[in-house]
This record gives sequence, structure tokens and C-alpha cells, in this order.
Amino acid sequence: MDADQAWKNWLDSLSGKRAGRKVGYPRFKKKGRAKDSFRLHHEVPKPTIRLDGYRRLSLPRLGSIRIHDSGKRLARLITRGQAVVQSVTVSRSANRWYASVLVKVQQNLPDQPTRAQRANGTVGVDLGVKTLAALNRPVTLPGARETLMVPNPRHLAADTRRLTRAQRALSRTTKGSARRRKATQRVATLHHRIAERRSTYLHTLTKQLTTRYATVAIEDLNVRGMSASARGTVKQPGSMVRQKAGLLWSAHVSAHT
Repeated sequence: MDADQAWKNWLDSLSGKRAGRKVGYPRFKKKGRAKDSFRLHHEVPKPTIRLDGYRRLSLPRLGSIRIHDSGKRLARLITRGQAVVQSVTVSRSANRWYASVLVKVQQNLPDQPTRAQRANGTVGVDLGVKTLAALNRPVTLPGARETLMVPNPRHLAADTRRLTRAQRALSRTTKGSARRRKATQRVATLHHRIAERRSTYLHTLTKQLTTRYATVAIEDLNVRGMSASARGTVKQPGSMVRQKAGLLWSAHVSAHT
């Protein structure tokens, strides 16, 4: 299924049917380059992927595995007949393994916003680079008061010193050695922690917007393209440097006025 989807994405991107960035030619996964992950399926009438209590997950051929989070909510949905397990994807990120269980759930979704959401109305989100987002209505972030200007936490910049030292230690090791494996693990752990912090911060913000307001209006600007258009060196600068600088300056001024 993954191979069929990869070929379809490549052909659609090649013919222009697929929007967005160009999709590369499909290739096999390679150890050391591709993400360590695999997906397991089972027969739904005879499930072999199931919970053993609230703290263990039974997988085909692997047996019962201890999980970190509680599976109480999933177990209760399965017991009531409101959820059916379809598959599970096991992946590794740094020194942690994750099991993502795909479940088909019967759920009653509301057809209209709640009374509190209708009272709050619509919120407009203006994405930026220096400031993560500028809002016309306030949100409450962890450890802060209500604010209209959502700051950019810059998690990568906060760990630049540790990451630089870890990368330097990695560059001094010999390929194939035990020290190189340990140094690689330290670099991967730092990158994983940065990614987790960034994901948690964005999830907190988006949950505030979706649960607090009835409508969320987001600008349709390619911020990544705006930031990447001026790449280059001093001798060979990127394209549209002056236009990009003026656009970001005007956006920065409008966000603070």
C-alpha cells in the first residue's frame, strides 16, 4: 500500500495533478537514512492487536509490550463497541519507541459551535516569523496571561549551544565505532526534544483557538517561501531580497500597530 501510494504521488506530482512541493522518485528504505518504523495489520474479526489491561499492548509476533501512557480510554471504547482497532504503526525517534494505533471510532460530532464559542465569535490569525502569530482576540498560553501577540519560543535557538557541542563531538568520532553510535544518539535525543517542545507548543495554541472560538480565519501566505526567497551568499544573493525585506518589514509594522 505504501509503495502504491508513493508511485501515485510521484506520478501526480510529475504530471501536475498534485499541488505543493515536487515529490521525488520512490526509493526503498535504507538503514541509517530512513525513519525506523513499521506497520502491523490484523484481521478485525479475529484481532491480534489488542490491549492487555491498561498498560500493555499485545502485538503480533512481538507479544505483550509495556506502554508508557494509559490505554484506559481506548479500552473502554472497545468494550462498549464504539471503537475497532485497524492497525498499529511502531516508530522510533531518538531513544524512544512510539506505537500509533489506528482506530475506527463511532462518535457524534456537533453540527454547530457551542454557546461559548458563538459568544466569542471569530478569531483572526496572522502568522509571522519573528512573532509566531498575531491575533485579534486573546488566547491564554501556559505560564502567561491572555495575549494577542503569541511569541515565537525558538526552541532550536535555546538548545543551540548543547547541539553545537554534540555535533562537534560527533564529527571527531570514527565511522562505525561505538563512540560514534553514542554521539549520534546524543544528537538525535537533542533534536527529538526540540521537536517535542515545538509540537507541544503548537498543539497548545491550536487547541486554544479551536475550542475557544467558533471560526478561525488564517491568512493564506507562504511564510516558508517568503523566508527562503533570499537565501544565498554575499557574492551571490538570493532572488527578491529587497521585495522580501520590505514585505516582512511591512508585516512586522502592521502586526504591532
